[in-house]
Amino acid sequence: AFGLWAWAVGAAIAAIGWIAMLLVPGTARRRRVGRMLARAGLGSAGVGLALEGEANLPAGPHVLVCNHASYLDAIVLTALLPPRYAFVAKSELREHWLTAKPLRSMETQFVDRFDTARSIEDTRALTARLRAGESLIFFPEGTFGGSEALLPLRMGAFVLAAQADVPLVPAVLEGTRALLPAGAVLPRPGQATLRIGKPLRAGGFGWNDAVALREEARKALESGAREVSKSG
Repeated sequence: AFGLWAWAVGAAIAAIGWIAMLLVPGTARRRRVGRMLARAGLGSAGVGLALEGEANLPAGPHVLVCNHASYLDAIVLTALLPPRYAFVAKSELREHWLTAKPLRSMETQFVDRFDTARSIEDTRALTARLRAGESLIFFPEGTFGGSEALLPLRMGAFVLAAQADVPLVPAVLEGTRALLPAGAVLPRPGQATLRIGKPLRAGGFGWNDAVALREEARKALESGAREVSKSG
């Protein structure tokens, strides 16, 4: 019964949001509306929300990397983070009729994971957005599975942070996997918590600097995951 209610609430909020993203003027306003709807939808579906370590978020542009555990992750991040972030998403979502217009309306940056030439262009576009003062959210694992262990982290976010010389912030999501496990159809009741870690910085602009930054971020994400496991 809870799962069916959660899906009904989610469908209603999604319909409202889809229309709002097309009618509300201005990216900043649309992002604020998206945050409001995400919070309302999760709250109405019985999902508790908590944000820890918000003081660790830099005032200026930065790259935030987060573990990926569930289809709910992006919704929870939208609900909990300030509306000054743009998501970086796989290019396939740009072509899907259900996600394309809403994501574009909030200026989501789509990236190609398999075309090298296109990836270089994507990196240039992302660097320009950071230099313009915008902050970006990555799921560096690229996907999620049934295991709680972190998957290999793709290099894009770390190369970008190193080349643009901006902080990289590790963040750990707790609870979304339990709310909607991989392969599950119906959501479950519970709470989602986002823990923001201390900002990291690359030692330089090169590839090796980006690799070192990735390894430092992985340690921070794994450490946060262990703390989450102990607290749960």
